Amino acid sequence: AYRELGDVVIFDVVEGLPQGKALDMAEGSPLVGSDAKITGVNDYAGIPVSNFLSKEKIAAIVERTKQAGGEVVALLKTGSAFVSPALSAIEMAESYLRDKKRVLACACLCEGEYGVKGLYVGVPCVIGGNGLERIIELELNKEEQAEFDASVEHVRTLISQIQL
Repeated sequence: AYRELGDVVIFDVVEGLPQGKALDMAEGSPLVGSDAKITGVNDYAGIPVSNFLSKEKIAAIVERTKQAGGEVVALLKTGSAFVSPALSAIEMAESYLRDKKRVLACACLCEGEYGVKGLYVGVPCVIGGNGLERIIELELNKEEQAEFDASVEHVRTLISQIQL
């Protein structure tokens, strides 16, 4: 409703609202009112996030983001963690429908980017009027590369389990 992306909006008013909230990496951002967001690969508008935040703060944001679904479920008390995925979908739809060319972290089909081929992986990308316009390949340090590789292996494991 706030983004005027639809003609019909239904609000489900329940006791204690607002309880749920979207949790993402941008919460730790020191810059207010900027469209740039911190992504999961330690980049903030092309500047290393370590220029803005301490290693401890980055680790706390990463950990809280990992636990976001459970936190939303706990706040809602019933149902599942639909808030963060819904807000992410709205961000993507708005960027596509309004050709905003926003940099967003999305699950994209990698065809060689980051050394991954034929697999959907969470990476920074540009979403605009043509949909996925490009995947942004950032230079990862050894620690970031190890975390990324572990994430890719987790995706491969899940796919192999589904295919059984």
